[in-house]
Amino acid sequence: MKIAAQVVVIALAAMLASFGAQSAPAEKLLIGAGPLPSDARAKAAILKNLQSRSDDLDRKKPFRVLSGPTLATGNTFGGSIEQAWLMCIVLNAEKISPGPRQLEGRPVYLRSRGRDVVVVPADNWQDSSPKC
Repeated sequence: MKIAAQVVVIALAAMLASFGAQSAPAEKLLIGAGPLPSDARAKAAILKNLQSRSDDLDRKKPFRVLSGPTLATGNTFGGSIEQAWLMCIVLNAEKISPGPRQLEGRPVYLRSRGRDVVVVPADNWQDSSPKC
């Protein structure tokens, strides 16, 4: 009898604990990054995007890659979760003087679909991890 009472008490405690616990909604990935792009395809996509958006690019070395591609996960302003390949770049790398300095990388997000690599507009991302 004593064992049965203990089992009932434990079962009631477990039920009450489960009612009080609020489960967090499962995070769902809305858009994935696709397969890792090759360096050549990633650089070509970045260059194409920069040429369409900027007129004052250096012709010899319009950008330099500091790091990447690294898989990044970001939260959008719409509340969804997306992934992209993060590359940190410096614009107009030919104009950078030699010597030690603190360079600030500019994030560029890429997605690959088959053989295509496209630059993802980061305007909709409110936060991402990792960062440049």
